[in-house]
Amino acid sequence: MKMVIGDGALRKTVVKVEQITPEYLICKYATVPQNQPSSNSNFVQAWQDSQVEWSNPTGGWKANVAGTSTQGDLAVSIAYQKKDYIVGYGVGSSVQNIVATAFLPGGDMTQQQLFSTYISVAPGQDSLLVDYVTPESCTPQTFGHWVGLFNADDNPYADTPVAKGTLMSDKRAGSVPIIATLLAGRSYTVAYFGGKQQNCVACTFTFATNA
Repeated sequence: MKMVIGDGALRKTVVKVEQITPEYLICKYATVPQNQPSSNSNFVQAWQDSQVEWSNPTGGWKANVAGTSTQGDLAVSIAYQKKDYIVGYGVGSSVQNIVATAFLPGGDMTQQQLFSTYISVAPGQDSLLVDYVTPESCTPQTFGHWVGLFNADDNPYADTPVAKGTLMSDKRAGSVPIIATLLAGRSYTVAYFGGKQQNCVACTFTFATNA
């Protein structure tokens, strides 16, 4: 089964620090289509560290994302010093739902390193193989990450998946199969969920099969 990939096939969650003051990090974010950040408990959290403090969910500084827009800006209140900062975007209510990061070495915004959870898809006749990469030190199996196959016009936040695949490894990167028969001449979307709940969409990948 061959697939056709269009422009913008991969949609992902992104967070970036746009401005630093002595008391705030001003962050810009973008999430996947059909997300409603406030209803889905999205947030931005920062630690004075080089990676997400997965085991310190109440540490650092946190700001909840308001509204229903899939992109925008928000301020995270901090006590700024010239030290490393890691900023994470969570697509649910838990630190375990962080799927995108911005690392500021030495607190230098101009040197920040951005990362977003992403996937690629290789389809076969009766299965898909989904390759994924998650943030540094993320443990996908423990955090309940999974992938779902949808018809392209479905809402991955609300509609029932055509098929699902559960991640069986705590390595931050790997592959997971989805067992499903793909129909010719159809469009599909694979969604990666950064948590157990269906409202935790980290990224999506849309493709079509040849007729």
